[in-house]
Order: sequence, then structure tokens, then C-alpha cells
Amino acid sequence: AKIEGATGGGQVTSLTGGRAFTASELYAETVVPLLAGLPAVETLNVTAGLRYSDFSTFDSVTTYQGGVLWRPQPQLTLRAGYGRVFRAPPIANLFESNLTAESGMEDPCGHDPTPEQRVNCAASGVPGGSYVQDEFDARPVTRGGNRDLQPEEGDSMSAGLTLTPAGVPGLSFSVDWFRTELDDVITLDPDTQLILESCADFGAAEACRRVRRYADGSIEQVDARHMNAARLASEGY
Repeated sequence: AKIEGATGGGQVTSLTGGRAFTASELYAETVVPLLAGLPAVETLNVTAGLRYSDFSTFDSVTTYQGGVLWRPQPQLTLRAGYGRVFRAPPIANLFESNLTAESGMEDPCGHDPTPEQRVNCAASGVPGGSYVQDEFDARPVTRGGNRDLQPEEGDSMSAGLTLTPAGVPGLSFSVDWFRTELDDVITLDPDTQLILESCADFGAAEACRRVRRYADGSIEQVDARHMNAARLASEGY
């Protein structure tokens, strides 16, 4: 659907209603007791898991996890784990209505770019790597959902111990460490200026793909829909 001027003079070019995706998954988990009842091994267990996910909106993904639990004596338990994780793009991020509206922006390629920027600007479609942008230039910017979003993927690690003093019934102490790292984190409505600067300063392929230019190098339109552009790391005790 396309609705002219429905939101502040912009154009809504797609609607969320009625959109959906399907997902099929297979998974298996197991706990394997390796050793028990030995002098330095009260208990030693290994855990493992595997999950296959097939989504209609992107390719299939296989994730896995593994862990070990070692109890050298009744009062002390040590544990560690690792997992490959992912997060599928939700319906709102995929199918949210797109809105195109004029927006002011300063293109580094149009404001006396440095030699390094000229190389990146030329690679992204600016003849000679430079042009002169009008002082009060406003160009169409499209925002909203993106059906090409990919899942966020990463790693999760953890380790910890639990100490249960034999002389104090019901008392225990535990400490745990965790770290989770995610790549391709979905960025909602990325900043237009950041897209232009990332393309000009670093030649970032995803940023440059989102800037459509005329033959003279000036901007025709910027795609600022949701994108896989960030990295997230979380760590704690």
C-alpha cells in the first residue's frame, strides 16, 4: 500500500497489518554423568544441547550449548558453560510501516572531503570523490521496518562456584561470572548523519549501500530503515 502525505507530509510505503512469519525448530538436550563417588570427584556431569531453527524470513540457524558441573567434594561445586545464541528479528522490526520524508543532512562527500574520504566517496558513486552540496540541502530519508533484517548472533559464557559449609546447615555462598556478546544487533532508525559519515570515513559497505546518489554524486535518497549494525557485549559477576 502507498498513502500520500499520511504522516506529516511524508509517504507511508508499507503497512504492518497482516504480516507474519513461520518458524520450525528441532532441539535435543542431554545430561551425561561421567564420574561419581571418587576421592576427588563426588560428581562430574556434562550437559549438551543442539537446536535447529528454520525461519521463513531468513536462512536456517543452528545453535548449541555445553557445560560441565564438577563437585570435588560435597561442600564445593564448580560449573562452567558456553552457548551459541541468536535472536530472530521480531515482526515489528521486519514489517513496520515505512515513512519517507525530506530531511536536512550534511554529506561529507559534498564538503571538501579529505583524501581518505575522497577514496571512499568515489567508491560509493561520487565522480572524483567530491562534489559541492547545497547549503540548505534536504533529501528523502526512508525509515521503518526492513524485511531483509538478519538475526542477531553471538556467544554466551559463564562460570561459577557454590560453597556449602558443612558446619552451618542451610548456609551456602556462590559467585558466578557471565559474558554475552552479540553481533549484527538490530539498530532501530539509524542516524542519517552517522550513515553518511560511516560511508565517507570508513567505506563501510552497509552504510554506503544505503546512500543512493545521482550521476553527479549528490544524494538522491538515504535508506535509514532498521539495520543490523551494532555489537553488544555484557559482562558481570
